[in-house]
Amino acid sequence: MVGDLFTQSVIITDEVIDNIRQVSPLAPLHNYANLSGIDAARHLFPGVRQVAVFDTSFHQTLAPEAYLYGLPWDYFARLGVRR
Repeated sequence: MVGDLFTQSVIITDEVIDNIRQVSPLAPLHNYANLSGIDAARHLFPGVRQVAVFDTSFHQTLAPEAYLYGLPWDYFARLGVRR
């Protein structure tokens, strides 16, 4: 499941950037802009450590009544659809 990819903040590495790029079609308004900012910061401040903080890390702490949508249970059980 995509939301399980980043469950906590991470130091940005080439692998993290590749993973963000892979899931970017799921959040096109956010991820592409954030990747652009990461790239600019890497160019302007080489050697400075960057950290990515994800909404999914917050959503991992929600109780089921808060993270489940009013959809068929199978959507969650089979597909992992949740906040």
